[in-house]
Parts: sequence; C-alpha cells; structure tokens
Amino acid sequence: MECSEGYLVKRKEVFSDVRRIVVKVGTNVLTSRDGKIDRRQIRNLCNGISEIMGSKCEVVLVSSGAIVTGTSALGLKQKPGGIQEEQAAASVGQSRLMHIYNECFNKKNRIVGQVLLTQADLRDRKRYLNARNTIITLLNSGVIPVVNENDAVAVDELYFGNRFGDNDILSALVTNLIGAQLLIILTDVDGLLSGKDGKLIGTVEKITPSVEKHVKQKKSCFGKGGMLSKIRAARIVTGAGEKVVIANGSLPGVLRKILCGENIGTLFLPGKGKIAERKRWIAFTLEPRGILKEIELIGKKAKSCSFALSTMKTSEKNSALKSIASGMEKNRGRIMNANERDVVLAKKKGRSKAFIDRLRLTPSRFGNMIDSIMQIASLPDPVGEVIKTWKRPNGLEISKVRVPLGVIGIIYEARPNVSVDASCLCLKAGNCVILRGGADAINSNIAIVEVIEESAGMAGVPSGAVQIIRDTTHEGVLALLRLDSYIDLIIPRGGENLIRTVVENSTIPVIKHYKGICHIFIDCKADLKMAEKICFNAKVQRPGVCNAMETMLVHKDIAKRFLKPVLARFKKAGVELRGCPEVRKIMPSVKKAVIKDWSTEYLDMILSVKVVTGIEEAVNHINTYGSGHSDSIVTSDYNNAKRFAGEIDSAVVFINASTRFTDGGEFGFGAEIGISTNKLHARGPMALEELTSYKYVIYGDGQIRE
Repeated sequence: MECSEGYLVKRKEVFSDVRRIVVKVGTNVLTSRDGKIDRRQIRNLCNGISEIMGSKCEVVLVSSGAIVTGTSALGLKQKPGGIQEEQAAASVGQSRLMHIYNECFNKKNRIVGQVLLTQADLRDRKRYLNARNTIITLLNSGVIPVVNENDAVAVDELYFGNRFGDNDILSALVTNLIGAQLLIILTDVDGLLSGKDGKLIGTVEKITPSVEKHVKQKKSCFGKGGMLSKIRAARIVTGAGEKVVIANGSLPGVLRKILCGENIGTLFLPGKGKIAERKRWIAFTLEPRGILKEIELIGKKAKSCSFALSTMKTSEKNSALKSIASGMEKNRGRIMNANERDVVLAKKKGRSKAFIDRLRLTPSRFGNMIDSIMQIASLPDPVGEVIKTWKRPNGLEISKVRVPLGVIGIIYEARPNVSVDASCLCLKAGNCVILRGGADAINSNIAIVEVIEESAGMAGVPSGAVQIIRDTTHEGVLALLRLDSYIDLIIPRGGENLIRTVVENSTIPVIKHYKGICHIFIDCKADLKMAEKICFNAKVQRPGVCNAMETMLVHKDIAKRFLKPVLARFKKAGVELRGCPEVRKIMPSVKKAVIKDWSTEYLDMILSVKVVTGIEEAVNHINTYGSGHSDSIVTSDYNNAKRFAGEIDSAVVFINASTRFTDGGEFGFGAEIGISTNKLHARGPMALEELTSYKYVIYGDGQIRE
C-alpha cells in the first residue's frame, strides 16, 4: 500500500501500531439511490480491503445490507413492516450478500467466511470466547470474516435501548472481541459534523455530552442506526483503549487514505490505558439495565454508608448485634417458615439429601445462629487496634493500625446461616456487606436479611450496611462482580463452578473459599479405634459441608486390619465407597475409583479410599489432588506428625482430630465468613481480623524530609 504526500504526520503515528482492523460498512454505503444493492460500491469496498491487507493488516468486515438485499430479491418495494417479514428478508438477503462478497474477493484471491452473531452470543461468556476463537482462527488462515447480526433469528434483545444499532454497536463489540487496534465505520457522511456550521470535526479526544450535541439523528428507510449509535460504538472502543474513525465510505481509496494518515473523517482517540480482554467483556458487553442498574445502586449505597459505619464505636456495634439477636428470636417463626418453603421447593427439584441438609434450618441450628451473634458481640473489636508502633531516629512515631476493608460482597449458595455470619462479622469489623445467596435459599435469605436490616437500623446502624441482592440470575452475579468502584473485596462460598465463575469474571479482588477436598491419612502407628472414630465423624456427621472428609488414605501395613471393619461400618451408614485396587481386594463390593475421584468434592455420602505405601506417598497424594483446605493425620509417631504438618500445603492441618473442626466457631472466632484457600491476606477460617486491613498513622512535631 502506497501513501500519497501531504498526510498529517500525527495521524499516521496514531495508526502506527495497527495490525488488526474492523471495518464496518452501513446499508447506506452499499445501496444506490433506488434502495437496491450497489455492486460497484461493494466491489470498491472489497478492493480497498484487499489493498490494506497487502500492508500486513488483518481485516474483519462487519456488514449491514442483508435486509435490503433480501427485500429486493423478494420483489418488495419497501422495507418489511413486521418482525417475521423482516427476518424472512434477512434470511434471503444474507446468503445473496455473501455471494456478492465472495465473487468480489475471489477476484483478489481472497477467501471470505460468514459469522452471524446475536446478543446472546456476546453476553454468554462461553459463546463469546467461542466466537472470538472462530474469528481469530479465520484471520490466522488468511480468511476475511464477514460479520453480521443474525437478523433471521434475533428478536427484541435490547442494547442501549435498541438492538445492536445498524451493526455499529456490533462492530464495536467485535473490535473488543478480537483485540483489534482500529475500528473504521464507513457511512454516507464525511464524519461527525459540527451542529453549528456543518463543518467536519477532525479529531475527538474524549466523548462528552457536548460531542453528542453535534449529532443529528437521521436514519435511512433501511438503516436501523444513525450517527448517535456510531458515537456510542466509538465510546465502547475508545473506552477499551483503541481508536475509531468515522468516514465517508463512498470516497475512493478511503481505507488506504485513513491508514496513511490523511485528514479524512473523524478520528476518535483512545482513552487512557488499554483494558484487558476479560474486563472489556464485563465492562462493555454487559451494559447495565433493569436489575443490573439496581445492583449498581446497591453498590453505591453501600459505599456511601461505609464511611459512617467505619467510625462507629465498639459499644454501638455490640448494641446493634444484640438487637439483631433479639430480632432473630422474635422473628423465629417468620424465618423458619421461609426456610420451609425453600426446603419444599428443593425437594420438588430433586436436590440431594446432603444439599437439603445444608439448606435446612433446624431449631438447633437456629439457636446456634443466635449464639454465634452474641459470641461475635463479646469478641474484641479489631478496628483501631494498634498492631505495632515504633519510633524513627528523626522523632517520627509510626503506628500500624487495623481498619475496616470497606465494602465486601459475599456470593454463596444454599446455606442460610451464611447470611447471619457474614452480616454480623462484617458489621463488627466495620464493613458494609452485600449478600448474594443462591436461588434455592432465596426465601430464607430475604427473611433473615430483612430482620437484620430492621434490627440494626433500630440500633442506629446506617441504612445500607447490610443489603441483599434478590435477583438470582447469572447476569446478576456478573453485574455485582463489575462494581469495583464501590466494592473492595469479593468472597465466594460454594462449589467449584461458582468459584471459577467469580474468579474469571471479577474486576474486584477475590479471596477464594475453594472446594474442600479434605483427607485423613491413617498412619501405620495410629490408634485404630481413634482413627475409626475420627474418620466416621469426618464423613458421616455432615457430609454436605466443605470440611467433611472426601478421601481416606490408609497405610499398607494396617490396611487389611483397619479397612475391613471400617468400610463395613461406612457401608451400613449408607456411604458409597470408591477404592483403589488394593482396597477392592479387601472389599470387592467397593466401586472402582477413577482419577477424577481423587480431586472431587462430593458433598454427599460418597468416600474415596486409597492404600498408600507410607507418609511420603500420602503427602504427595494430598498435595497433588487436595484443594489446600483441611487435612489430617492419625498417628502416635511424633516425627510423622511433625513431618505431615510441615509438608502438607493446606490452610489447616490436624493431628489426631477430625477435619470437621475447621470452623470459625470451633476456633473461638464466634463465626466465620468462610474458609479461605488463598495464601494472600487470609488463610483458613476468616473471621474479624481477616475482615480488616491496616493503615499507618504517623505523629510528628514538624519534621520535613531533607
């Protein structure tokens, strides 16, 4: 590609990094005055794309025109009026339009491939990644992807108040999708024109409301967009850190001239800093609307409240906790009735017994929740604690002081007690909390949080300290994970899929409470009666919780003697056993364990069993297949116990005790926000101290730095 003289050097510099381009061509560019497809104009477009590809640029074409092509083919004189007629025209037109593109590009020895997208393809993360991989594979193969909205099936999927908007918004999303450095929108005007004198605005550094004032929203009889949708498209791309040009598509050699830096069209400069691909998807593809906007307002309210809550006195917070405990007791019937509705619905859905056990609030568990609140009230307040103090030679006194984190988002599944523990721990640590529980426990969670809000408010806690998101859709979770302007930390509690979704999509720091693949290793020097008692408790007492044993490892020297009675007892209790070949020799009725079993959190009455040669194999197995949660050894050998504790890479390591003790209440913390499997900031049961950060407070008497 050769550039003519006289171009603007600055523009050429702006385009110096461009290697991948999205070209969007509007219906008005592709049609003649009589409203029919203009083959000459399409030929010029294909020639222009082929020309810039010769300069080692990859090009994706986002093309409008399917409906107008189909309308002409069907012999209609005007655009179809109904949605079905429009979709029929699109269906006919898409194949005909691709045939024209194929003919034109063939003459330039170029291959084209069609990609049809809908809103659902871009909003769903897996489909989004599949679309990206497909388009990039086409580019790597030298193919020109021709992208269009799938008008033949797309219905009223809203985006910015309409559909994609004459493919303008679609082209912006495709630019972000494939990581292109430039979007060129070809239209039937020279660019963005001044509303005062109609002159071309050459460069826009930042899209502000004053820029939109220049827009005259004019649409053709076939086009669905206008200049406003093009500005919105430019805002998406520049917000992600890339460039946009809006130019007249009928100008000869327009694409070459743009890349050569000639003063053609309106250039929209990129915003500050490029945004990573995943964050682009979250920030621009999932634009807030409806419940998403409501979730954003919840975040704003929490952030506003957090400053007042952080300065509440300990006595005031304790009074609020006691008020909550009293309110829970007074509303016991209301909460238990709501929980019973959840249990009934869970049974109708066919949930497992272990799942329903996690969901159910028994009288005993309800009492434990109230006891937990009172215990939290009795614990020392971590806020304001001076962690350490020292004095520098220049006289400065430096103190490291514990402070609240701010606003915490908790995402959890089917355990209603989490609503109580999370709310009260966050309140005592001076943090606002936004709760998003699972759909199966929604009635229980709403009832509990309503009581907490009412009771805390009566005690002077500012409104917004404890809030619940009532929406239970996947979309609602993604909206919460975008609120990095308001939320300081996300804590997910639940299964592997939930944790992975949160980690992959959050723009907020996450402390993972990952799956609990807990092991107990029975050493050759174990007290076998003690070992049986510990293992049975760890598996059977509450199999649906994260600190239940999932794999039992047994030393080969005591395997036969220990396993025969223990496996029989497990089987009698209804535990499904899955074992290695050595275990199945001892009890042939045991199911064959496969590799997947060693890394599975069953949360049910299922146990995998393996015979190992000794402590070294046990440690290697746990560190390979475990989740870093809780693991135990049963042994009377001090050196083996010490070695196990030192070499197991888990948050909690037990010697001669059940893994079921990994719990904030059992540790004397009053309650827990969860069991962190992270290594940064917090590990193991997270309670009051783990819900704080720190700041440095420095006292001086006039010191200045020389």
